[in-house]
Amino acid sequence: MRLTNQCRQAICYLCTMALCGACTIISKDPVSVDYEMLPDYHFYAPCGQARICGDLEKGGYYLVYVLTDSLDISNCVETITGKDTLPMRFGKDFLITMAVHNEEKDWFFHFEHMEVVDSMLHIHLKASHRNDTTVSTPSYKLSDNYVWKINGQETKLIKLYINNTNYAYVPGPQWSEAPINWEHAHWRESPSH
Repeated sequence: MRLTNQCRQAICYLCTMALCGACTIISKDPVSVDYEMLPDYHFYAPCGQARICGDLEKGGYYLVYVLTDSLDISNCVETITGKDTLPMRFGKDFLITMAVHNEEKDWFFHFEHMEVVDSMLHIHLKASHRNDTTVSTPSYKLSDNYVWKINGQETKLIKLYINNTNYAYVPGPQWSEAPINWEHAHWRESPSH
């Protein structure tokens, strides 16, 4: 069977989406990722599509959003004062926001694991209660809403996960989807005349 370039692109794209990384040929060393919490910014939930959610042990739940589009960021995130704009390097930076649905504002979150391997950013989120003595309480005020700015210049795909069974794949700021003309893709040999 003869494969065209478009067919090869389609197969690689489908393989990447299905297996997320199975088509990677060259392995790179992990790249550390810079991020910062933005305590003076507020996320207006629901705004955008929640990518993953988790239950809180003492009742309630949280939703995690990934914002890479400039329109989503300008519509969904604002300073507490409502005056300042958020400086972003579009195509490089993106936001992770969390909406916490719990009557008491006593939960905080941190990235237990964050690194880029083969253009995929792995982010392991962990929720902790203010009374948890195994982790240090953060310096920021606990809230029902959190915003982080992340440097994703090496990131084509994001694997966002809470544990091994609760995860989601999200296109990153460097995601590029080559257009495929499905009408002209040759999936099998043409019949002989």
